[in-house]
Amino acid sequence: MPIVSVVIPTFNRSHYLKAAIQSVLRQTYQDFEIIVVDDGSTDDTRKVVSSFGSRVLYFHQSNHGSPQARNVGLRLAKGKYLALLDCDDLFSTDRLVRGVEVLNQMPQIALVHGEVEAIDSEGKLIPKETAYIRKFYQKERKDGSGYLRILKGNAMFPSTILFRRECLNHAGFFNPAFAPREDYDWYLRLALEHQVYLLESPPVALYRKHKINQSSRYDSKAIARVYVAILQQQLTFISERLTPSPLSSPPFRGRGKGEGEYQNVRSAILAKLAEYYWTCDLKREVRTSLFEAIRLNPSIVFDPYSLKRLILSL
Repeated sequence: MPIVSVVIPTFNRSHYLKAAIQSVLRQTYQDFEIIVVDDGSTDDTRKVVSSFGSRVLYFHQSNHGSPQARNVGLRLAKGKYLALLDCDDLFSTDRLVRGVEVLNQMPQIALVHGEVEAIDSEGKLIPKETAYIRKFYQKERKDGSGYLRILKGNAMFPSTILFRRECLNHAGFFNPAFAPREDYDWYLRLALEHQVYLLESPPVALYRKHKINQSSRYDSKAIARVYVAILQQQLTFISERLTPSPLSSPPFRGRGKGEGEYQNVRSAILAKLAEYYWTCDLKREVRTSLFEAIRLNPSIVFDPYSLKRLILSL
């Protein structure tokens, strides 16, 4: 059995897929399998994959979307550790070995991730985009990794994560209902019960930004509604996991236990919900969420963005 399974979902990206697969094959750590899940491509994806012979397992399905394709690949995977690679991204050559070392040496860590550099369709670095993304890593190094950091400002990219197979038993699989932010939902579900670790620089992957990838098709209100649904679900999850019995779950260490822990986390979720309610022009919901967030954690009132939304929603 391979130690690592690398799952690559793809749909009509054959012109990027070959380079993505090659970036895995060039790894300094070689105990892995590669699984390409073709989500109904109509280009020459099958031909590209077949050119690598038995080094790549190929699975074809009708078009169901990226979350479903990822889930299929994860179910096919045999590895002890699981990695994802978007078909238009690239691994750094030491991406796997650095993650495997952490998981081998730190059994309390469930998922490890690292930094990315942004590149364009031609593979050229995008310094401005990379600098913007790097700010999120700086915040994570300052505040610590885990649930609350993901909630307030997620810095994880699918192509950088490496996690233990057992995580799927607790966090489950990706939820297609939350596309195209199903990864944010999954990170929160995982971090609610497990510890996350951020590797030091240099970056472990190149994130390709181009006109036809999902990140470029941004409808702010539609995306905000997805975030609202995710966060509303999180309110239910924390009620089930943080009350009534006190917990000392690793994602919240240092922030109190039991009821105090629950109040802090619920307040943070409500404040984040208000941000997306604001984008959706739901002012009453903004007020309701922020009043409740402040009641649970009065320090929220010192957040200038929350305070501004509250005042303008009155």
